[in-house]
Amino acid sequence: MINESREGIRSGHPMAEPFMNSWLFPQMVVQMMAVGEKTGSLDSMLDKVADFYEADVDAMTDRLKSLLEPLMIVAIAGVVGGIVLAVLMPTFTMMENIQ
Repeated sequence: MINESREGIRSGHPMAEPFMNSWLFPQMVVQMMAVGEKTGSLDSMLDKVADFYEADVDAMTDRLKSLLEPLMIVAIAGVVGGIVLAVLMPTFTMMENIQ
């Protein structure tokens, strides 16, 4: 696909044309590339696409962190509870053997 794009650019075709049929690039990216090529501001359009996806990734990581926090708290509580039981069980069995 990159090679097709390179050959298309060499022969005078738009850069976004080979990417239109690719499943790797979302349609929004390809359309923004096409608009940037037509207006002569491809760099600013790609900057806008990068900003959009950066904000999208930041939002997804924030959601993932908010989902993982309760799971981590439960896991740490389980580890602490296991340690407490490991310390107290011998004490309780020793007390039962004394009486």
